Amino acid sequence: KEADRMISLIGDMLDLSRLESGQKLHPEPVSLRSAAQEVADTLSPLTAEKQISLSVQGDATVSAERDHITELIKNLAENGVRYNRPDGHVCISIREEDKTAVVTVADDGIGIDEKDQGRIFERFYRVSKSRSRETGGTGLGLAIVKHICSLYDAELSLRSKPGVGTEITVRFPRFS
Repeated sequence: KEADRMISLIGDMLDLSRLESGQKLHPEPVSLRSAAQEVADTLSPLTAEKQISLSVQGDATVSAERDHITELIKNLAENGVRYNRPDGHVCISIREEDKTAVVTVADDGIGIDEKDQGRIFERFYRVSKSRSRETGGTGLGLAIVKHICSLYDAELSLRSKPGVGTEITVRFPRFS
């Protein structure tokens, strides 16, 4: 289990390093629904283990690297699953709104206290050190999300209430 955690940590650190390297982006049209469904399929063993339902609704297209979009959605959805309760729900909803493509990942899990909300996108920041150990994760997933958002000038927002759940929304500018 510790070896797997270290492998995940190294992988996330490499992902973050690649994102920060300033490499030229090679965007292409990406269906957000297709990427979200791929994530849902990948997370199905975890959702079954944690007894969480994960749904995908809607669609929109963005101009981005598919791997970036998949990584962003995976990190958000995986957190929604890991920090939830048995019989909980995670919903990835996608829509077009004005001149943006919007992805919202909402869960009805443990939520995040207001005092921690401003820091959760920092590297290695953990709301609950003990809970993080038991749920897995590296503490880099939301930092990766934040960095991907900055690469594409996407707006990132958070709403959360302890005991009620968390909703994270990413608004990508639409490209013609």
